[in-house]
Amino acid sequence: MARIHIESLSKEYQRKLCERKLKAQTIESLAASISKKYLQKKRALKKAALLCVFITLLLAVMTFFAPTASAGSRDAFLFSFFIVIFIEVLILLLTYAVICRIPRQFSKCLKTGYPELGIKYGYEQIVSGSLAEPKCSRQLPFSMGIEDIFRLKDSDDIVVVGFVHGLIRKGSAVHIIDKNDPSKGHGVAVVTAIELANKKRVLEVADCVAALRLKDGNKIKINLVPGMYLYRDVE
Repeated sequence: MARIHIESLSKEYQRKLCERKLKAQTIESLAASISKKYLQKKRALKKAALLCVFITLLLAVMTFFAPTASAGSRDAFLFSFFIVIFIEVLILLLTYAVICRIPRQFSKCLKTGYPELGIKYGYEQIVSGSLAEPKCSRQLPFSMGIEDIFRLKDSDDIVVVGFVHGLIRKGSAVHIIDKNDPSKGHGVAVVTAIELANKKRVLEVADCVAALRLKDGNKIKINLVPGMYLYRDVE
């Protein structure tokens, strides 16, 4: 049986929001990210709706004014035409409800754990698009002390494990330094995958233990060892 996947806010984020385990800066970044994705999907839905209207009207005109169309067939067509419109509107409304699912989940959890931030980062602000402005959608500082390292077979990538402070997304570049020996300089690598403790892969993670896969980690100019430090400045 075919299954329809409906995107939902990560259970990890829902739990941390309800239990007040996220920093204010992390909440701001999450709200901005959710708002940006909501606006992108809303724009795509508007384009789909306009396309449906155009195609439906075009087919209606072509059928209704066809030389072979009779009065009886036209009446039947009008009935079918309104049924099609009703189904299209229903599908579009259901799709919009799905698009609003994550903003509503975020807002609900925010009210539970951080009621004082509801006005600033709540549902109305997310769907209005005010949080998706460049000053709000930038990535926040991230840091992580490397607790363990795994070198992969047949790959120059390296997996580092530690507690993530702040928020990190797949595709972000991070700096690597050794605080105990700054003379080693620093390296730069790109995070190509993120995995939680339950081996679940995610696109972003905040304020929890995670494993980050660093592209070509074996090729950077400093040799990665536990105790080193990953960080990223505000963009």
